[in-house]
Formats: sequence, structure tokens, C-alpha cells
Amino acid sequence: MTTRTLMTLCLLLTSVPAGAQQDREHEPELDWSVPHLHSLAVVGGTRLSLSLIWPEAYAVRPVSANWDRFCRAWTTEAAWDGNRGFFEWDGDPWALNLVGHGLMGSEFYLRYRQYGGYWWQALGMTLLWTLAWEYLVESWHKQPSGIDLAWTPLGGALLGEGRYRLYLEVRDMADSPLRHLLLYLVDPLGQLERDAFGLEY
Repeated sequence: MTTRTLMTLCLLLTSVPAGAQQDREHEPELDWSVPHLHSLAVVGGTRLSLSLIWPEAYAVRPVSANWDRFCRAWTTEAAWDGNRGFFEWDGDPWALNLVGHGLMGSEFYLRYRQYGGYWWQALGMTLLWTLAWEYLVESWHKQPSGIDLAWTPLGGALLGEGRYRLYLEVRDMADSPLRHLLLYLVDPLGQLERDAFGLEY
């Protein structure tokens, strides 16, 4: 799948279809600055974590040192080797691709749903953040991954929607220590932000 195709899909997903219902089943439409900042923090935190876990592969270097690799990411196909094992088609371990990227995508998706986004808007924003990660951040160190480009938004939407439904159930419980604990289990980063910055549920 080419970058142009992915960008077109993003625009389709984030646009509101004609005749869409104005009433929502969850939250009223709110300012999306919190989901944007949350997603930026997820990307930044992931990049920092990779530098600590794999310092050789993700060392911070001058732009000129990795410029050729960055340019190649935009002009060649995403990494995909169908001869590799299940969910290892880009050369990374299956757990990193299946679980890690699914969780990363769900963090993007869940936050936009919590702040009034329809599922297709949350999916579209998850795809945009996936593109940003693969082509603007990780491409300085490795070729964008075909499985990551597909699974981060799709797996993130599946897991994120499940987490969102659980979040609604727990949020509507009577206030108690158990409710607070369950919110941390369902949405640890979001609950940490709510507690730290006094954000609305």
C-alpha cells in the first residue's frame, strides 16, 4: 500500500459523511487538543523508550547521518517479507508487532473516542499518527513496516473500541476506590492524565 493511498484513506475516514447523525451515543463534541497532545506524548515516549531499549539501533544522530535512509523510506515500498513467520513480516518479533503496535494504536484511538470522535474519525486519526510514526519518526532508523502500517490502526481500533466500551461502563459506576482502580486498568495513561491535570472524564 502506497503512502498516497494511505493518506487518501485518512481523509475519507476523518470526513463526516453526508446525513450523519448529529447526536452521539457517548460524549458531546469537545476540543481535540487533549487527544492530539496525548498522541504526541505516546509517539515521543515510544521514541525515547526505543532509545533506551535499543540504543544502537535508535541512537540520536545528526540529521545528515540518516538523511539517505529517511529519503529512501518515502521512495520505496514498506518492508514486507511474506516468507517470515506470523506477524514477523517486517523482521521484528511477532509480539512487538501484534501486541506492541496494537496497544500503541489503541492509545490513539481510545483518546479520540473519549473526546467525542465517531469510530471512523478515531480510526482516521489513528492512521494519521501511524503514518507520522512510521514516516517521520522511525524512518530515520529503519524502513517503514507494511504490517505496522496496517495493524497499528486496525488492531488499535479493535482493541481501542473494546477499551472504550469498558471505559464507559466503569466511568458510570458509583465513585469508589474500586472504580478508580478499574479506570487505571482499562485506561492507565488516560487516567494518569486525568488525575494529574484534572481533566474531565
